[in-house]
Amino acid sequence: MKRLTFVLLALIVLLVIPLLRLFAGQPVVYGNTVYGDAVRVSRSDPVSGMIFYVEPWHYFLKAVYSILPFTLAATIIPIGLGVLFVFLLGYLLKSLKYDNLASLLTISVVILSPFFIFNFTHLSRQAVAMVLILAGWLLLSRFSIVGFFLLISASLLGFSSAIAVLISGLIFWNVHDDKKGLIAAFLSMLAILLLHLPKFLLQETFPVPTEWFVLFLSDLGGRGGLATFGILLALVGTVYALKHRRKYYISFICTGAMFILSFFFQNLLPFVGLLVSLVAGYGFSKIWKRKWTLPAAHYFCLLVMFCGILFSGVAHLKLLQHDSPSKDIVEAFSWLRTQNSGNVLSDWRNGNWISYYSGNKVFLNEDLSRQGMNKRYFESKNIFRETRMQALSSFLQINKIKYVVITKSMLNGDVWERENQGMMFLLQNRETFKKVFFNDEVIIWEYLGDR
Repeated sequence: MKRLTFVLLALIVLLVIPLLRLFAGQPVVYGNTVYGDAVRVSRSDPVSGMIFYVEPWHYFLKAVYSILPFTLAATIIPIGLGVLFVFLLGYLLKSLKYDNLASLLTISVVILSPFFIFNFTHLSRQAVAMVLILAGWLLLSRFSIVGFFLLISASLLGFSSAIAVLISGLIFWNVHDDKKGLIAAFLSMLAILLLHLPKFLLQETFPVPTEWFVLFLSDLGGRGGLATFGILLALVGTVYALKHRRKYYISFICTGAMFILSFFFQNLLPFVGLLVSLVAGYGFSKIWKRKWTLPAAHYFCLLVMFCGILFSGVAHLKLLQHDSPSKDIVEAFSWLRTQNSGNVLSDWRNGNWISYYSGNKVFLNEDLSRQGMNKRYFESKNIFRETRMQALSSFLQINKIKYVVITKSMLNGDVWERENQGMMFLLQNRETFKKVFFNDEVIIWEYLGDR
């Protein structure tokens, strides 16, 4: 009965964002990567002059989108995965010997955590991987073949997912003293070496964004980041768990390793969020049970912690409600589909939405680590600052760019800090550029060529 209550609570929380966006007239599907994946399923060349290789994850999506429309699939599947995740989490906590209070608090922390809200309201490989890892963990002891199959499937979804399987296999071995965990870790290592590492080595290094710290903490605006109160409770839980450090030292090392790796691989953040939530729930339960000299102070402390967790979740719901793409962005990029096709120059953050809604190729999208994209990233930064018409025209002609798309976010700090800065001044030249579309959030210029 308790599990069904939490499943219902998870369903309500996950339905908030699509319903709010629907009533506000915004596209129900938000985020960037989900649109990029949808484009990659239908075509291998969303970026002009480059071929993008299809991964196992995209074969899965191709099968899904052949059955369900994109908007419906990208909305109901992650919510269904979130409900299943909470259901499986209850059994996982039981296997870890969490008592009723610790389980209740842990599941509450998870449901209200930004990592859960973000990853299970849009279709991502991390959401699928987390469900597969939980199910694989639970089935590994009783139904080894099924458990191994699920964990291997999770390993195939990406480099970060394979690392998560590797670390969870080592933790399983340490907690349950079962060598099946070692086998799972070994199989995930094979997936890393044979499938993901060659692709990873071919990627170009990309500088860590200056807003990295913001991306890591949800309270500073990071999508799916860690909540400050969750981290504080996890520190408390870690202090209490240290008395078992001799028995579970491998688990401590693995958790620390994943936390450190998440600094370099942002896709590991959901898995770190799960580990942090498990330890945070444990710490919360210890504070709850601890006897205080002043009961009023005890209750006040518990209230502050609960409100902190609740407000982190509510604030993240509010943030994602207004996340891009907006209806103005969709209107503008859909309008481009009705025009003559041509390559599009815009900020890298807009690339996937332009490709999906307009069908046109872009100069750059969010896949910045792919070979050749690093160079294009710096080329785009330089051309946005360009003040010479000859240099700008030469760049547009070489890259066969027909449209330049400027969004409100680009004008408000993503690219430029003030009006008519850099390329924005050159776009006012009516002999070379023509403003063909504008609304409250997007301006589209057509490049007419040198005349």
